[in-house]
Amino acid sequence: MATPVNTREHQRVVLDAFVKVASAPGGEALFRTRDLSLSGIFLFTPASQLYDFKVGQALDLELADGAQGIRARVVIVRVVGDGSPEAAAGAPTGFGCKIVDMASEDRQALAALLGRGEPAA
Repeated sequence: MATPVNTREHQRVVLDAFVKVASAPGGEALFRTRDLSLSGIFLFTPASQLYDFKVGQALDLELADGAQGIRARVVIVRVVGDGSPEAAAGAPTGFGCKIVDMASEDRQALAALLGRGEPAA
């Protein structure tokens, strides 16, 4: 069996934080992070079937960090839904997102936040 090649742009860290998605279908939605990096974030939800998110869909989100919110525009690049092969293999359900736009002050705040997390496996 071939070893998977890691093509990630930045190191992921495990960090439990809240994320508000302002552009969710039907209004705002609140998620938790599973892991994140300077280039992406995985939005965890045990009820992924409740959200009609699709690969390629853009979202505006705000990552909660105390009194400061870190804002970013992301694009969904992966959906792990209930009953998917990944979920059946034990992967958490949710949405993998790539950060496509972020103000420099938000990027600096994200970098500081990442310093508080543990490296992801």
